[in-house]
Amino acid sequence: MTGQEIIDRIMAERRVGPKDFFSRTRLPHAVKARRDAIKALKATGMSNADVARLMRRDPSTVSYWAAPGRRARRKADGLAYWHSYRAAYQ
Repeated sequence: MTGQEIIDRIMAERRVGPKDFFSRTRLPHAVKARRDAIKALKATGMSNADVARLMRRDPSTVSYWAAPGRRARRKADGLAYWHSYRAAYQ
C-alpha cells in the first residue's frame, strides 16, 4: 500500500474529506484522522520527512504525534507548571 492509499483509507474510515484533513482545522474528527494517518504511515517505516510531505505538515508535527510518551510528559510538565504557578499566587 502506498502512503496516499493509506491516507485515503483513513479518510474514508473516519469520514473526513480532503478539505478538513489537509487544512489547519482543529476539529476533533479531523485531528483524530490525521493522528491515525501519521501512526499508520510511521508503522510502514516511513521517515518523518516523508510522512510530513504526504500529510502537508511540518516534520516536527509528525514527530510530536508519532511519540505519545513525549506528549504525555509535555502535558504533565505543563500541568505541574500550572499548579506551581497557581499555588504561588493564591
